[in-house]
Amino acid sequence: MSMDPVSELFKWRLESAQKYDDSERSLGDVMDVKASVALVAVTFLAGVSAQLITMPGLSPLRSEIQLPVQLIALLLLSVAGSLIIAELWPSDYKTLSTPKADADWIERLNTAGDNSATVLDTVLKYKLSSATERVEHNKKINDRKSVLLAWAFKLLAVALTLVLGNLLWLAVNLFWRVLTS
Repeated sequence: MSMDPVSELFKWRLESAQKYDDSERSLGDVMDVKASVALVAVTFLAGVSAQLITMPGLSPLRSEIQLPVQLIALLLLSVAGSLIIAELWPSDYKTLSTPKADADWIERLNTAGDNSATVLDTVLKYKLSSATERVEHNKKINDRKSVLLAWAFKLLAVALTLVLGNLLWLAVNLFWRVLTS
């Protein structure tokens, strides 16, 4: 026995909304993991930058360009770190109701005297509307997280390039000194 097309379409919409709801929450988790890794990179690069700037004695940052470049890298790392913290800030994701809450609500519907077909129809319609609402709410959170993370990675990439450039200059400079002494 097959279901009527309207019921099939409704079933498909409900399953689709629930899958999308699960994927939005999973996406939020994935972005948080990436942000955590980026925060480790920011912390490490900031430490390297601070070492390069504050190295006692013969500073490797002799040229007039290297110190400002390193300071720019630190500024970029600071902004990237701030964006990452904003991305990692706890968000109010909407989640499914608990099985007990569902059971209590269904029991109240049954107690109100509705027949089982009406109760089932009410429950399924509510499940679809609440899944759709959760998806839209959680998608807005993830869109914001995505923008913050994209900018943080862009700034991190520029800062990494600047720090690596300074480290390369230092290595070449020190290697040249060894060769010429």
